[in-house]
Amino acid sequence: MSDAQLVRLVPDDPRSWTLWPKLEDRIRVFCKEYASDTPAGVLLQHLRKLFIETPTLLGAWVLMTDQDEMIGHLVGWVDLYWGQPYLIVHQAQVDSGQVIGAIKMEMESALHEWAWAVNTLYERAGSPLRVTTIRLMTERPEAWVRYLRQ
Repeated sequence: MSDAQLVRLVPDDPRSWTLWPKLEDRIRVFCKEYASDTPAGVLLQHLRKLFIETPTLLGAWVLMTDQDEMIGHLVGWVDLYWGQPYLIVHQAQVDSGQVIGAIKMEMESALHEWAWAVNTLYERAGSPLRVTTIRLMTERPEAWVRYLRQ
């Protein structure tokens, strides 16, 4: 998997619009298999709205092979906890048999860049708020906890 590429989906990138439907398929499957209490339709509506209207507040990445096959995804957004913004990672999954350790640094960097971009928005707006926390709230956190500790 050393040739896998982490791709952030953003509306000003034409490739993102091509990849988005397949990401939605992965999100639906994830909800069915691991998060049956999460209504996939409502979640997808929320993610589409963020993607189009406030893309900086959405973190949507896909993991692509050099054969252009989607083998993983990570989806999250900015949320508030008692008035303090944080990044919530709601879904994180890599297909069975894939090893994610090879992209550990790239994923950590992507999450930190996302936090920086959100904080830049707060700063430009003159807000004292800053993202200081990233929370893994995915329904399968045990795999990601192991991954992040590697």
